[in-house]
Amino acid sequence: YAGLALAQYASGRREEAMATWTRLGALGGDAASLAAEGLADAAVLEGRLPDARVILEKGIEDDAQANREEALGRKLALLGSIHLATGQPAKALALAERGRKATSADHVLFQVALVFLGAGEERKARAIADDLEKRLGVDARMYALILNGAVASRKKNHVEAVAKLKGAVQVV
Repeated sequence: YAGLALAQYASGRREEAMATWTRLGALGGDAASLAAEGLADAAVLEGRLPDARVILEKGIEDDAQANREEALGRKLALLGSIHLATGQPAKALALAERGRKATSADHVLFQVALVFLGAGEERKARAIADDLEKRLGVDARMYALILNGAVASRKKNHVEAVAKLKGAVQVV
């Protein structure tokens, strides 16, 4: 269902995609968790941030109760990004902290670090980058380089930023 909904949305068949996400959600459990992410992503893409927030808050509650740690972390990071976009950095930081504690998945920690960075918590973003840099996986090292490049860019050190981002491309 998820692949179908994504293909439908990407090809401009929004209503079909929403119906597919809804059918997936009706299956409950992990499927409902994934459907909530899909519906929230669509709401964000369409600029319906209040709708995305409501969907994510319900999904966060459900994921926390079901111990779906990675899904919980993803939703917390996305909701944190929404709070950043709506000028609520304190809420974003609280969600990022929860997301960091929810899972150690590389891609989730990367998203959490971006929330920290967006809210001005460079030290916390760097700590995640340092952790990712020490991991064996290629993706983790790529995420670390991207984060370090973003930090360098924020400091107006564009030479270092470009070097880090080129390094991220070369890693993969």
